[in-house]
Amino acid sequence: MATAQRKPGFDMPGARLNPAGRTRVRNEARPSTPGFDADVVLVLRSDLRYLSLIRRVTDDVTSGVNLRGEAAEEVKLAVGEACANAIRHGSPRGRADRIMVVFAHDDSGLTVEVADTGPGICPKPDGRRCRLRMGGYGIRLMRALMDDVQFVEMERGTRVIMTKRIRN
Repeated sequence: MATAQRKPGFDMPGARLNPAGRTRVRNEARPSTPGFDADVVLVLRSDLRYLSLIRRVTDDVTSGVNLRGEAAEEVKLAVGEACANAIRHGSPRGRADRIMVVFAHDDSGLTVEVADTGPGICPKPDGRRCRLRMGGYGIRLMRALMDDVQFVEMERGTRVIMTKRIRN
C-alpha cells in the first residue's frame, strides 16, 4: 500500500489518515465521478522533474485501457498540462507541497483527476483564466484534447477532472 508521510499543511482532497498518522492513498483516494474506482494513484512532491514519470504512467494506463494512437497522445498531453499547472500554480510552497494524480476507467472511458493544494485558478466557462498571461493555454488545450474537463475548487486547492471516452 502506498503511503505518504503527513506534512504540515498537507491536506490532499480525497486522502484520509490511518491511525498511524500516515496518509493512505490507495483505496481512499477516489475520483469524484460516480462509478469509477481508482486504478492508479500517484502522490508526488510538487516538482517539475516528476512530469516525465507522470507521462510514463499515463502512457502505461492508456495502453491498459485500449486507448491507442492519437487518443492516447491527447490524454498524455492533457495530463501533462494539468500536472504542470498544479505544480507551477497550485503549489505555493514549492517542493513542500504535493500533487495527486488519480487514474480510473470503466468500459466507457478513462477519467484522470489532478489535485493540488494551491489557491485555485478561477477558470472561466470558455477556458480562459481570470487573468491571461504569457503561456496560459494549458486549460484551453486540456478542453480541446479531452471529452470532458471540470474544475472543482476545494477548501484547499483545485481538482481537475478530465475524461476521455473510449471509442470502439
